[in-house]
Amino acid sequence: MKPHSHSHRHPHSKHHKPSGRVGGDIGFIQGAGRLRFTSISPAGTGRKVYIPLYLTAPIVGYQALTDTGLAPISTTCPTITLAAPAANGATNTATLVSPQISWALLRFVGFVTSIQTPVIPSLPPMDITFSDLRLGGSTNLFVHEDFASGDLYEIGNSNPGFRYYPVLKSPNTMTVQVQGIGMATSQATAFSCSIMCDILDDDQYGMHISGPYARRDTIQSPT
Repeated sequence: MKPHSHSHRHPHSKHHKPSGRVGGDIGFIQGAGRLRFTSISPAGTGRKVYIPLYLTAPIVGYQALTDTGLAPISTTCPTITLAAPAANGATNTATLVSPQISWALLRFVGFVTSIQTPVIPSLPPMDITFSDLRLGGSTNLFVHEDFASGDLYEIGNSNPGFRYYPVLKSPNTMTVQVQGIGMATSQATAFSCSIMCDILDDDQYGMHISGPYARRDTIQSPT
């Protein structure tokens, strides 16, 4: 007589498939004791927004580039031209301000710059430096206490990190100080800067929860 065969497989067989919802809990309950593990993922691209900072007070050497020409201040055009210092060294210091965002609750996640330095300058280049990034009356969010080159925060580069990532809620705004370092013969330089934020809650669209399209690397094709 042939021994009776069992149709079930050993739970640890390589052919055994764990039960559960497909694409749901299976991915993160594999482990010792089948414990549940979760992690907070970074913001998807669908939630990230750039908010420019503006020259809102006239400072000698600084001019906003507007659709009608150069202006001493602007709350709508973020590109700024900075003239060379009167003597070798530093220019005057200006404070740039973000607008009040009344339609959403935001979280600050980064700071970026765009500095228009010629690839082959005909005159000595000027370094655009930044310091004292603050939310309202908060302490400096930059890790560096003094002015640092804006090249560190050039858009497209890896974000160097910050001391804290606060929530930005109107009427609070964010400010940063800017200063040029160069020679009296340096070429005038155009630049702009922005804060990067996550939209946590929008007055019209509610809480923004991005889907898989915002993280293309997590989408797996069926095999």
